[in-house]
Amino acid sequence: MIKISLIISTYNWPEALRLCLESVKRQTLVPDEIIIPDDGSTAETANVIDSLRTEIKCPIKHVWHEDNGFRKTVIHNKAIKEECTGDYLIFTDGDIIFDRHFVSDHAKMAEKGYFALGSRVLLTPELTNTLIENNSISVSPFSKGVLHAINAFYMPWLGRWTWKYRIKDKLYGRGANMAMFVSDFNLINGFNEDMVGWGMEDTDMINRLNNNGIKRKFAKFRAIEYHLYHPERKHNLDNNILLKKLIEDKCKFAPNGLIKN
Repeated sequence: MIKISLIISTYNWPEALRLCLESVKRQTLVPDEIIIPDDGSTAETANVIDSLRTEIKCPIKHVWHEDNGFRKTVIHNKAIKEECTGDYLIFTDGDIIFDRHFVSDHAKMAEKGYFALGSRVLLTPELTNTLIENNSISVSPFSKGVLHAINAFYMPWLGRWTWKYRIKDKLYGRGANMAMFVSDFNLINGFNEDMVGWGMEDTDMINRLNNNGIKRKFAKFRAIEYHLYHPERKHNLDNNILLKKLIEDKCKFAPNGLIKN
């Protein structure tokens, strides 16, 4: 059995993080460790994490740095480099409610030479508010306020046929439902810390995985997650320009990642 590290990024939304961690408690396969890269949240987030430590049957490692703008790439590299003891990384966000098979599904898909990408199910503001107000993780494809409900149906027997499904967009994927071996994360030198501000940091990582010959699997009808509503963050357009150059250069190794040049 491989050792699973569940990576849950967070920033100043403790109410959502509480629901996310509550959904970890019901997993059919509990991860071996939870690592929470925190991009500068206030003490309220730490309080939520501490309140749930004894209720979750694996270690929770909370790695924080000072709030100095959106620096997801920096805090992820720091957290994984300093705290990760697993073989396989499952990346997600602290505004997600997991289906109870989420971790197990990713573990079953783990295969050398591949990384995995899953979908997400969007929730309306109304349903999001209701879940938070009631401290509830009770949501299903049939809940009022579930968008793109097709992504919420759990059909693993059908999902097996789509594991290695190919689509034209080689850079398709979301970092909030992505998994890979630690060895491959190290191979591409982790996140590129030149990506500052929101946007394209996950796509950049997918580009480097592709360029190193690591192929994609798609977690269709499995590894289901429900995304709590929030307004979209402001996109840093400089990251688009940087990504375009990295694609043209067929970049394999982050120039400013786990290892600094």
